[in-house]
Amino acid sequence: MLSKVVENACKLLGAEDGSVGLVAHEPTRMIVTAVHNLPDSELGSEWLPGAGLAGLILTSGRAIVINRYGDIDPQKRAELAENAVV
Repeated sequence: MLSKVVENACKLLGAEDGSVGLVAHEPTRMIVTAVHNLPDSELGSEWLPGAGLAGLILTSGRAIVINRYGDIDPQKRAELAENAVV
């Protein structure tokens, strides 16, 4: 069901790919639970506060819009460095 949510959100936003993560506690982290046009290896990946886009969202507690993904985490997904992210 979440994969359909991600797919539809990407269509609405005109995005090529996307993911959904759920927040878990003790320790606080975001776990990727659904992806659209991203490798299945992303499923189950965990992000701690401050690490990558998910970590920025955890730290700020709000949605984030960034014009260039590579400015967040240049080593993680170099092929997506020029993508805008929400």
